Amino acid sequence: MCKFLYEIGAGPAVLGVNNNGQVAYFPFQVGTAAPGIFMTADGNQSLVPSASGSAGQELVAFVTGQGDVTPALITGEPPAIVALNKLPAPSLPMTITV
Repeated sequence: MCKFLYEIGAGPAVLGVNNNGQVAYFPFQVGTAAPGIFMTADGNQSLVPSASGSAGQELVAFVTGQGDVTPALITGEPPAIVALNKLPAPSLPMTITV
């Protein structure tokens, strides 16, 4: 099971995985943000990144790793279903240029 972890602050962290008593761990550094953009084409919702699009083609972009959001979210809870303009917004400055 995977959970959304919104309250983790920047700094050192350890990822631990327990698979039937066999434990593996990996230390890593948590950054304030690590944005990624995934684009899909032609209604494909598989989140496989698409390298490009054609003129007139409709693309859907999913943005992840934007860091803290306002209003804050509780770990393990998705945002409430509300109007798109009321979804949690990134606290850090963000620009997208196409």
